[in-house]
Amino acid sequence: MKRSQFRNITTIGCFLLFLLTASTSYAQEVHDIGVQGGISTYLGDFNNVNVFKSPSPYLGAHYRYNFDDYNGVRVSANVGQIRGISDSYEHFLPGIPPVKEFSELFFDLDVKYEVNFRPFNPLTSRHEFFSPYLLVGIAAYYYNGNMLPAIPFGAGVKVAATRRITLGLEMQLSKTFNDELDFYKNVGNKSSFISNNDWFFTCGFVFSYRLNLGQKICPVYL
Repeated sequence: MKRSQFRNITTIGCFLLFLLTASTSYAQEVHDIGVQGGISTYLGDFNNVNVFKSPSPYLGAHYRYNFDDYNGVRVSANVGQIRGISDSYEHFLPGIPPVKEFSELFFDLDVKYEVNFRPFNPLTSRHEFFSPYLLVGIAAYYYNGNMLPAIPFGAGVKVAATRRITLGLEMQLSKTFNDELDFYKNVGNKSSFISNNDWFFTCGFVFSYRLNLGQKICPVYL
C-alpha cells in the first residue's frame, strides 16, 4: 500500500471515529440489548403450508441501535432446532422411504433494518409506548455443517413495560437458497425459486433494555 493511500485511509478513519464520538456524546440514549425466544419451524418438502407445524425451541440475544423514534438496526444471534417427518405430508415424494424424519440444530447471525409504524421512545414521551413494526435484512445460518445465506423478514408489535424495558411479540421468515434443510432435494420444477428453496420460521417474545451509557436526556422531555 502506498504511503498516500495509507494516509487517506487513516484520515477517513479518524473522521468517522470523530463523528461516532460526537454522536455518542450529544445524542439521546439509543442503544438496546436484549434476548428473544420462542418456537422455530421450517417450510419445505415435508411442510409447505403450516408454519406452526412440528415446533422446536429457539433462543437468542440482540443489540439494537435506534436512529430515531421510527428507525433502527438490530444485530441478532440465535440457536434453535427444526424438525419434520415425511409421512405427515399428504403428497407423494419420490425417492424417499415411506417414513423419513429429521431433526437438526441451527445457529444464525443476522442484521436487520427495523421500522416502526408509530413513534416509539418511552424515554422521551409517555405517549410513544406502543408500535407495530416491520423488519428485513440479511442472515447467515450454520446448519448441518454448512453456512447458508438467507433473507430474513418479519413483523411484530412492541410495548414499553417501563421507560427502559420493552416487550414484543415477533414472527420472522428467513428465505434460504437451499432445498435440503429436510435432507430431501425437490426433483420437481428446478426453476422455481419459491418452491425449491426451504425457509426457517421463528415466532416468539422479545425482551429489550435501553442502556444508559452516560448520555443525558434533554430536560425538555422530562
